Amino acid sequence: MLDLDKFKQVNDTLGHAAGDQLFCEVAFRLRAAIRDTDVQARLGGDEFAIIQPLDEAGQEGAVVLALSIIQAIERPFDFDGHALSVGPSVGIALAPQHGREPRELLTKADLALYAAKAEGRNDFRLFRPEMVKAAHTQKALENDLRKAIARGEFELH
Repeated sequence: MLDLDKFKQVNDTLGHAAGDQLFCEVAFRLRAAIRDTDVQARLGGDEFAIIQPLDEAGQEGAVVLALSIIQAIERPFDFDGHALSVGPSVGIALAPQHGREPRELLTKADLALYAAKAEGRNDFRLFRPEMVKAAHTQKALENDLRKAIARGEFELH
């Protein structure tokens, strides 16, 4: 999975038409970066997915693809004389190591994607099992904070 870093800034500064044009350009660059046997899809918003059948290179092939995607998308886009730069954050989940069901693999690739975002963006991360625990911890903390706010347990000093 991948999504575009700084995409919101494109919509906010250049408008939604530029954002739509950017999606078309990104899709074109993705198509050029993947093999004929790979499948690309826009999932919604600024998220894309690529399904890559693993060959003998296995995990290394997925890493090579991620690096190729980053290199292709980080090159500036030209929009009516404006040089526009975005970068992708990429999350990788592998079957069967990380799961066999599509939903499970998407969830794990999404966790890896958000790890890439949290650790600096314009990069990739492979799914690691500890990412699940970190996501649960984050969710629990958010819920605890919401409850504390609702109960008026914070004071401004």
